[in-house]
Amino acid sequence: MTIYSAADMGTYEEFLKIFKEGDQNEISPSGRSLLFTALCNTKSKERYKIANFLINKGADVKIITEDGMSMFFPLFSLGWQDIVKTTILCKTLLEKGADITTIYKKEKTVSFKELFNIGTPEIEMLPLYQLIFSQPGLPLLVKDKWGLTVIEFARRFNRPIAVKMMEDYVKKYNLKEDS
Repeated sequence: MTIYSAADMGTYEEFLKIFKEGDQNEISPSGRSLLFTALCNTKSKERYKIANFLINKGADVKIITEDGMSMFFPLFSLGWQDIVKTTILCKTLLEKGADITTIYKKEKTVSFKELFNIGTPEIEMLPLYQLIFSQPGLPLLVKDKWGLTVIEFARRFNRPIAVKMMEDYVKKYNLKEDS
């Protein structure tokens, strides 16, 4: 098992067995950091532990992939598994300077879009929404490759709390289309 496979699919204990100081700064041949890979782990508990370990070891949370993905893309793609742990990791990443405003170039979309098509009740999502929508510079009116803003996407998936929060954000910051 490599350090990347342990971060991606392993347990915290398996990861620790092969982790060596300095691994937290490794970049794979595909251009992804070990932290990015750990955030892709589908086991919520392991993902949380490994990611926190790497962050505490000084892993760079500011790395953005060549195609425009920040650490928030894998975090939110699997975030529905444990909204509380996702919220805690989101807060940690933000505090360490990770950029939540990046756009994934392939789909022209924001990192938190995936949160709106999951089955988690919105009331459980509220702390995460509050954290996300308290950040400056969110590109809420950028149209994705399907021609939808993230607000329109949330509306299609019946996420009225998120829609209201985003509409309030647009008014507060006086956003215009494609800003």
